[in-house]
Amino acid sequence: ERVVPDGCRFVAIDEFHDSGRSASLLQGLAPSVAGRSELWRTSVERFAVLHDYASAEGLVEFFHAELDVLAFELPLLALAIGATGCSGMFVPFDHPERAIASLVYVNDPAALGRFVEWLPTQRYTSDMDAVAQFARHDPTSVIGLPTLEVLQDVRRFESVGLRVLRPGAVGFLVDAASLGQWVAGIDARNRSWRRVERNHFVNEMVPDPAHLAASELTWDAPLPVLVAPDGRSYRVHCLHVHSKIHQRLLAPSALPRLLVRAQRAGQGVQIGRAHV
Repeated sequence: ERVVPDGCRFVAIDEFHDSGRSASLLQGLAPSVAGRSELWRTSVERFAVLHDYASAEGLVEFFHAELDVLAFELPLLALAIGATGCSGMFVPFDHPERAIASLVYVNDPAALGRFVEWLPTQRYTSDMDAVAQFARHDPTSVIGLPTLEVLQDVRRFESVGLRVLRPGAVGFLVDAASLGQWVAGIDARNRSWRRVERNHFVNEMVPDPAHLAASELTWDAPLPVLVAPDGRSYRVHCLHVHSKIHQRLLAPSALPRLLVRAQRAGQGVQIGRAHV
């Protein structure tokens, strides 16, 4: 049964899927990837569907979040981004060659349209690769949201021509993947051991694992806050819960308790049976 929260509207967007155009968009997706999983194809197609839906609804700004993302205080985040004076498509990067569309903000739909038009002309291995390529191709259209990886080494991104919001300037972070994996582990389907979930997972894109381990991620209602080793604090507007344990986090106190447990456990904590 579908549950629609108060103040929300469910819209079936199947009508915005154009199979002919999707075939054109996917021409650039590496055949070895395209034939492996429908996930990789739909991850690319969603940008065209999102663009067409936004156009039909007359949306001038909007967020898009993946299903395994916990988002916090999005109106505040939109205001903070707007205060920078930047416009375009905002996407978190965890590497100069990888943009993870866990949470996307668009305040210039034309930028998303340019990305969709550009896709059929390129070769790419995933939606993450495609967005990163386009960001380097057209830095006026794509702006990197401040992530843990940008906080740790902003020059790595700016040196290749990417535009990114500096965490120190805006005071917030958006999680590409690493913070959610540190707190709640990774999807059991991505590893060989599947009996239990453990947190404190550090993915290969984190430039400075020691910095992450020395940081403190706490709950300061109504959202998490990361306190870096230098003492500076950053609002965290989303956590990418890669381990898919969302059902265990529905109670209001569940996430704050998990953050406390994760912070106290030097070697990580078991957080329950894995979803397989």
